[in-house]
Amino acid sequence: MPISMQLFIVSQLEKKGDQIFLSNVPELLAQLRKVLRTKIGDVIFVQNSEGEITRYQLTITDRTDKDLEGKIINEQFSPLSGGEPVPSELRDG
Repeated sequence: MPISMQLFIVSQLEKKGDQIFLSNVPELLAQLRKVLRTKIGDVIFVQNSEGEITRYQLTITDRTDKDLEGKIINEQFSPLSGGEPVPSELRDG
């Protein structure tokens, strides 16, 4: 049975259709693989930290040492943004 994980904040995520692609985040991928021991079918939450703050609930569909691909289950604006993008001066401080 897939388990639901905590939220991960990432600066680089790529959305294509109903897929999210994560790359160039070696620390996160190592944590997911080695510490949390996630596998295909597990559910995680990722949130972008740049631009419009959006939170995605994903099912992991593919994973390598350098990349992760997930199918979007749910998508919402971050509660921190109140449905609006967070100004950069608030994000950075």
